[in-house]
Amino acid sequence: MANATLFEPSFVNVCSSALLLLNLVLCSVQLPLSLLNISILCRTSLLHRNLKFVLFTQSVLFCIYSLAQISLILFFLEFPLLYINYIGHVLLIERFIATIFAKMYENAKSYAFNITWFALITSFCVATGAQEAIATEAKAPLTFTAGVLATVSISMLISFFEIIAFSLLITHNLKLFMRGLQIPANLHNLSERYQLAENIRTGRQLAPTFLFHFINICGSVFTPFVVYFHLITDPILLNLIVFTYYSILSLSNALIELTLMRRHPILRKNALKILAKFLPNRCFSNNRITDSGKSQKMVQRIDGQKRWEKRQQKRDNKSNEMMEMHFTKLKEQWQK
Repeated sequence: MANATLFEPSFVNVCSSALLLLNLVLCSVQLPLSLLNISILCRTSLLHRNLKFVLFTQSVLFCIYSLAQISLILFFLEFPLLYINYIGHVLLIERFIATIFAKMYENAKSYAFNITWFALITSFCVATGAQEAIATEAKAPLTFTAGVLATVSISMLISFFEIIAFSLLITHNLKLFMRGLQIPANLHNLSERYQLAENIRTGRQLAPTFLFHFINICGSVFTPFVVYFHLITDPILLNLIVFTYYSILSLSNALIELTLMRRHPILRKNALKILAKFLPNRCFSNNRITDSGKSQKMVQRIDGQKRWEKRQQKRDNKSNEMMEMHFTKLKEQWQK
């Protein structure tokens, strides 16, 4: 009885198969979202070059991850998996630099930041992946070293504190912006004001991204912890845990891409333009006569859509309020 499992093997196999199918579906949804985001980022010139490159790299890695999951090739899976967990750290560093050097950041054209973080994280992920590959060849198929467990645990703690730091960073930028409204027009630094307004807008846009990165890292800690300390030794249950983790990871990645486009007015507008090319209005037209019950439901659906559009318009107006205040200051200084 001591060696009996809590679940029947057939039930666990069914759950594993369902999770595997769910993961493939999520990856199939995430892949076009990532491709759409890449297309939008390539077309927009609103974002700063550094932030644009970070987000572009994130979307490319999400594409690689989706293709790797769908093709079930482990070699192409592990590298983007490690890389994704560190993109959140790079985002926070980029936002800190934008805040500290707000006066000159708008005109910064150097590639030093992008080259530095890209080279460092790539080297670290390659080294970590090689270490795991050696351990896998020498031991059981599903094995994690103490170094990997320590790395992901530290990364989880850092990610938690990054969420707090990012919240404080948004608040700090907002205070600086509001404080600048009291500065006379002749002493007003337009470049700094613009960068602060952009920092506030971008901070609100990236808030869900940090949260989902934290969820991904928490999942990457759980599996090595269970395996390293032999909390579960049944291979079937271990496969169930692994499939669950990858399903959560795929869902989080898809939500990162979706919220990134959803919370930025310009990116959302460009995304709708691209989708309109593939989903023309005639696909949704319906010339058939429907009964009163269906007509009533259609009217309610249209009314709900209108209410949603009004709420969305209010959010956009609130998001653009800081930018309008900036251009008001610009007009005052120009008239003087």
